[in-house]
Amino acid sequence: MASAPRTLCDIFRAAAESGKPSLLIHKVGGEWKPISASDFGFTVKALSLGINGLGIQPGDRVAILSENRPEWAMADYAILCAGAWSVPIYPTLPASQVAPLLKDVAGMVKEKVPLAVETVATLTPQVVGRAVALVSTAVLLLVLAAFLVYSPSLYERGIRALLPRRFEPAFELVWARLGEGLRSWAGGTVLSMFIVGSVTALGLMLAGIQGWALLGVLTFFGTFVPYVGAVSSAVPGLLVALSQSPNHFFLALGVYVSVHVIEGYLVQPVVMRRAVEANPALLLFFQALMGALFGLLGLVVATPLLTVIQIVVTTLWIERRLHKTPPGDQPDAMAEGPAPALH
Repeated sequence: MASAPRTLCDIFRAAAESGKPSLLIHKVGGEWKPISASDFGFTVKALSLGINGLGIQPGDRVAILSENRPEWAMADYAILCAGAWSVPIYPTLPASQVAPLLKDVAGMVKEKVPLAVETVATLTPQVVGRAVALVSTAVLLLVLAAFLVYSPSLYERGIRALLPRRFEPAFELVWARLGEGLRSWAGGTVLSMFIVGSVTALGLMLAGIQGWALLGVLTFFGTFVPYVGAVSSAVPGLLVALSQSPNHFFLALGVYVSVHVIEGYLVQPVVMRRAVEANPALLLFFQALMGALFGLLGLVVATPLLTVIQIVVTTLWIERRLHKTPPGDQPDAMAEGPAPALH
């Protein structure tokens, strides 16, 4: 037999676990709407975690100034479950009576301000430094790619001028294959971004998540970074869903988990395999290796770098040095015929 509730937190837990479909009712747009026990319990627990995340410790005092509404009860129970003391303030009280209560609560907050400022001052330079380094690297890569795309023949002529004449045929073949391989990678990347962004938007729309179109666009751009981009772009969608209701949160979570599985185990290996003719297992391994060694930047450049390595090794070593036919999963451009041997 379950023991009788002894505290207000025990009463809350018993109510949240009761399974009642209408634990509370409130008027929305002139109509009475129920709040189920599960939704009530989920919201209180989420608020309690948020209160602890703000630095509120057991024994601290938190004031509530609000009209009578369900959110008042949720906030009150969340404060109690976080171990703090709830200080209810009626909105009908005159300012002369409210001020002393808030001053008493503010005293606890004032003690924590120096610690919070010190923490922010310590973490901010690190976060800003990493963000600046990441953005600078991304801009540098974009500018370099733009120059290469704008006038590739200029760089081709410059490199050819540095090579002995007997190496020029091999260089021209490698250069042509690299261009075709990287163009295929770019097309495959855009296709992957479109598939993941479209599936995300469609899933969020069916789940009733507000702003599903914008969230789909965020996922579209986030997918440029394999795996990590899709996960990070899910955070705004989950926050929007949570602001609607716990049910919407779990629906959105299911959508993003499904999209992440599709992107990681279908889109990336299969689409990119067709685009760059790379073995899926090799592609996944190389992406994991580059991510472990170089972080986010390594993930971004893993697939094009693997494409370059694969083409160079196949052309210069397998065909020209070993005089062998490349494996069948190499780029189609390599099926034009064996390259001239190196002398």
